[in-house]
Amino acid sequence: MKKSNKFSPETREHYVRMVQEQRKEYPSLWAAIESLAPKVGCTPHTLLEWVRKYEIDNGTREGVTTEERERIKSLEREVKELRRANEIWKMLSWQPSNGWPGSTISDCFPQSAISLRQKLRPNIISDLPNRFPM
Repeated sequence: MKKSNKFSPETREHYVRMVQEQRKEYPSLWAAIESLAPKVGCTPHTLLEWVRKYEIDNGTREGVTTEERERIKSLEREVKELRRANEIWKMLSWQPSNGWPGSTISDCFPQSAISLRQKLRPNIISDLPNRFPM
Protein backbone atom coordinates (compact mmCIF):
# COMPACT_ATOMS: atom_id res chain seq x y z
CA MET A 1 0.00 0.00 0.00
CA LYS A 2 1.50 3.29 -1.09
CA LYS A 3 1.26 6.37 1.08
CA SER A 4 -0.33 9.43 -0.43
CA ASN A 5 2.10 12.31 -0.78
CA LYS A 6 0.87 15.55 0.71
CA PHE A 7 3.78 17.44 -0.82
CA SER A 8 4.89 17.40 -4.44
CA PRO A 9 8.55 16.70 -5.25
CA GLU A 10 9.00 20.36 -6.25
CA THR A 11 7.60 21.53 -2.92
CA ARG A 12 9.86 19.16 -1.01
CA GLU A 13 12.86 20.40 -2.95
CA HIS A 14 11.90 24.01 -2.16
CA TYR A 15 11.69 23.26 1.58
CA VAL A 16 15.01 21.43 1.54
CA ARG A 17 16.61 24.50 -0.09
CA MET A 18 15.04 26.65 2.63
CA VAL A 19 16.66 24.42 5.28
CA GLN A 20 20.03 24.62 3.49
CA GLU A 21 19.81 28.43 3.29
CA GLN A 22 18.79 28.90 6.92
CA ARG A 23 21.17 26.26 8.26
CA LYS A 24 23.87 28.91 8.89
CA GLU A 25 21.56 30.87 11.20
CA TYR A 26 21.15 27.96 13.62
CA PRO A 27 23.67 26.01 15.72
CA SER A 28 22.75 22.68 14.10
CA LEU A 29 20.84 21.16 11.23
CA TRP A 30 18.24 19.80 13.64
CA ALA A 31 17.62 23.25 15.12
CA ALA A 32 17.02 24.69 11.64
CA ILE A 33 14.67 21.82 10.79
CA GLU A 34 12.73 22.15 14.05
CA SER A 35 12.13 25.84 13.42
CA LEU A 36 11.03 25.38 9.79
CA ALA A 37 8.92 22.22 10.09
CA PRO A 38 5.88 23.85 11.76
CA LYS A 39 5.91 26.64 9.16
CA VAL A 40 6.03 24.07 6.36
CA GLY A 41 3.29 21.88 7.84
CA CYS A 42 5.20 18.65 8.39
CA THR A 43 7.02 16.97 11.25
CA PRO A 44 10.71 17.70 11.85
CA HIS A 45 11.53 14.04 11.24
CA THR A 46 9.89 14.15 7.79
CA LEU A 47 11.80 17.29 6.84
CA LEU A 48 15.05 15.69 8.07
CA GLU A 49 14.37 12.65 5.85
CA TRP A 50 13.89 14.95 2.85
CA VAL A 51 17.16 16.77 3.61
CA ARG A 52 19.07 13.50 3.97
CA LYS A 53 17.59 12.10 0.76
CA TYR A 54 18.55 15.31 -1.07
CA GLU A 55 22.11 15.13 0.29
CA ILE A 56 22.47 11.47 -0.72
CA ASP A 57 21.12 12.13 -4.22
CA ASN A 58 23.55 15.05 -4.66
CA GLY A 59 26.54 13.07 -3.37
CA THR A 60 27.22 15.12 -0.23
CA ARG A 61 26.22 12.21 2.02
CA GLU A 62 26.96 8.47 1.81
CA GLY A 63 24.07 6.20 0.95
CA VAL A 64 21.98 4.62 -1.78
CA THR A 65 20.56 7.20 -4.18
CA THR A 66 16.93 7.25 -5.24
CA GLU A 67 17.91 6.08 -8.72
CA GLU A 68 19.92 3.15 -7.33
CA ARG A 69 17.07 2.22 -4.97
CA GLU A 70 14.59 2.14 -7.86
CA ARG A 71 16.99 -0.01 -9.90
CA ILE A 72 17.41 -2.45 -6.98
CA LYS A 73 13.62 -2.74 -6.56
CA SER A 74 13.22 -3.34 -10.28
CA LEU A 75 15.86 -6.09 -10.24
CA GLU A 76 14.29 -7.71 -7.16
CA ARG A 77 10.90 -7.79 -8.91
CA GLU A 78 12.52 -9.32 -11.98
CA VAL A 79 14.25 -12.01 -9.91
CA LYS A 80 10.97 -12.83 -8.18
CA GLU A 81 9.17 -13.16 -11.53
CA LEU A 82 11.93 -15.34 -12.96
CA ARG A 83 11.94 -17.62 -9.92
CA ARG A 84 8.17 -17.98 -10.15
CA ALA A 85 8.37 -18.72 -13.87
CA ASN A 86 11.12 -21.27 -13.23
CA GLU A 87 8.97 -22.98 -10.59
CA ILE A 88 6.03 -23.08 -12.98
CA TRP A 89 8.19 -24.61 -15.71
CA LYS A 90 9.44 -27.25 -13.28
CA MET A 91 5.89 -28.20 -12.29
CA LEU A 92 4.51 -28.23 -15.81
CA SER A 93 7.34 -30.36 -17.16
CA TRP A 94 7.10 -32.98 -14.38
CA GLN A 95 6.01 -36.47 -15.35
CA PRO A 96 5.63 -39.46 -13.04
CA SER A 97 8.31 -42.10 -13.34
CA ASN A 98 7.39 -45.50 -14.80
CA GLY A 99 8.43 -47.04 -11.50
CA TRP A 100 5.53 -45.44 -9.58
CA PRO A 101 2.32 -46.95 -10.93
CA GLY A 102 0.29 -46.28 -7.77
CA SER A 103 1.71 -42.91 -6.73
CA THR A 104 -0.71 -40.23 -5.67
CA ILE A 105 -0.27 -36.56 -6.46
CA SER A 106 0.51 -35.80 -2.83
CA ASP A 107 3.26 -38.46 -2.82
CA CYS A 108 4.98 -36.91 -5.83
CA PHE A 109 4.54 -33.17 -5.25
CA PRO A 110 5.04 -30.99 -2.20
CA GLN A 111 1.77 -29.42 -1.07
CA SER A 112 2.87 -25.94 -2.24
CA ALA A 113 3.41 -27.25 -5.79
CA ILE A 114 -0.03 -28.86 -5.84
CA SER A 115 -1.76 -25.65 -4.76
CA LEU A 116 0.22 -23.57 -7.27
CA ARG A 117 -0.58 -26.01 -10.06
CA GLN A 118 -4.27 -25.88 -9.09
CA LYS A 119 -4.17 -22.09 -9.34
CA LEU A 120 -2.54 -22.28 -12.76
CA ARG A 121 -4.71 -25.03 -14.24
CA PRO A 122 -7.76 -25.48 -11.97
CA ASN A 123 -10.07 -27.26 -14.41
CA ILE A 124 -7.39 -29.78 -15.43
CA ILE A 125 -6.42 -30.60 -11.85
CA SER A 126 -10.02 -31.02 -10.69
CA ASP A 127 -10.63 -33.52 -13.50
CA LEU A 128 -7.64 -35.69 -12.56
CA PRO A 129 -8.28 -38.86 -10.60
CA ASN A 130 -6.55 -39.28 -7.26
CA ARG A 131 -4.01 -41.65 -8.79
CA PHE A 132 -2.06 -41.32 -12.01
CA PRO A 133 -3.06 -43.78 -14.73
CA MET A 134 -0.15 -45.63 -16.31
